[in-house]
Amino acid sequence: MLELTLLVLAQLDPSGWTAEKAAARAEEVAPAVRQAAAAQAFAEDTASIGYTGFIPRLDLRGSYTRLSRTDVPPEFAAFFVQIPDSLLLRASLTVPVSDYFFTVLPAFRSVQHAARIAAFQADAEREGVALRAREAFYLYVRTVAAERVATDAVAQLTAYLADLEVLVTAGEGTPADLLAAKSRLAEVRVQRSATSGGVRVAAESLRLLLDLPPDDPITVGEDVFGQTTPAVPKSAQLLEEARRNRPEMLALAALAESADTDVRAANGQNFPRLSVVGNLDYANPNARQLPQQAKFTPSWDLSVVLSWSPNDLVGNTVQVARAELARARVDRDRAALEDALGIGAAQAASDYGVALETITAAEEGVQAAREAWRVRRELLGAGEATPSEALETETALRRAEMQQIDAHVAARLAYARVQHVIGRARAQGANQ
Repeated sequence: MLELTLLVLAQLDPSGWTAEKAAARAEEVAPAVRQAAAAQAFAEDTASIGYTGFIPRLDLRGSYTRLSRTDVPPEFAAFFVQIPDSLLLRASLTVPVSDYFFTVLPAFRSVQHAARIAAFQADAEREGVALRAREAFYLYVRTVAAERVATDAVAQLTAYLADLEVLVTAGEGTPADLLAAKSRLAEVRVQRSATSGGVRVAAESLRLLLDLPPDDPITVGEDVFGQTTPAVPKSAQLLEEARRNRPEMLALAALAESADTDVRAANGQNFPRLSVVGNLDYANPNARQLPQQAKFTPSWDLSVVLSWSPNDLVGNTVQVARAELARARVDRDRAALEDALGIGAAQAASDYGVALETITAAEEGVQAAREAWRVRRELLGAGEATPSEALETETALRRAEMQQIDAHVAARLAYARVQHVIGRARAQGANQ
């Protein structure tokens, strides 16, 4: 195992943060996720009461009417009893037979689709938040590793400077070599200060994303530089998984079904409407009672009503066109998203492949640079190398170590983006 990996492993905390923990925490606390979850809950509540549309409509009505008296010929006065005060209690039950198929059922399916869409949108928010958390975690790890490399560089250059002072005292070096080494040490100390500042900024960014208290210690519990990485996937395979798993694709598929339902409902408005209507009256007097009396008596009626108006065709035509336009927009959005996913899949696979290849090259570079630094110091002690050559190899070593850090972090970031492309960026337990 490389010395850099050992350096990082020495600082690992088994209970510390990992990309997986960061993703899970971010999903719990992100305001955008909470808002999406609330929208999902509302849509599900709306869908749960959508069945009420199938219940026949019951209307209750009460009225009082004062009638004027009319002149009745005396010979008919005995047959026409005038009751000026009229009271009516009516219960009407309407069964919209045709609406069940053309309006009620499509509306019920529409709210069900809306609930599914809200669920997929909430998943999409969680996916995005989880990816941002993973990225923030890996960038934090990079700053921590860079700080440790700079700290290690200060220690090694301090030791080198002590050795060089001995050589200068012995006349095997010049004061100029000593000043160059001190200048290099000062430069590395400045770099360490800068990386320490970067650690603080990255830590604060991660705390904000995870909603942690200020100054809450963030320790690393993931061996970013020692774990093996999965093989590079094919972009076609990623695209196929994205079509099946990405919440945005699933949401658009549900939206397409909802749009189809709206088109059918709009077309259904062009057909005649068939209803069954029943009325129960409790009236005083009751017009159907002969002779009329000033008392409450019941009566009922049952009707089958078929209605249609050509005037509705104009408005319905607009509704149908609007529904079909919405459906066409969904198809456009699905095609655009699929194109974007195809590009994203190819880019993610390529970035991941490049990152893995870079890791191998960077590790070989570190090994070579470290060996060169060791040999140069030995040659310097033997008088066969100059201090400037030793400093050049030390600079190359630090550069190689940073390239190694960047390669490992880039691989982790690229793999996280690969997982996001296929809708798997969320914490593992959340994807079950």
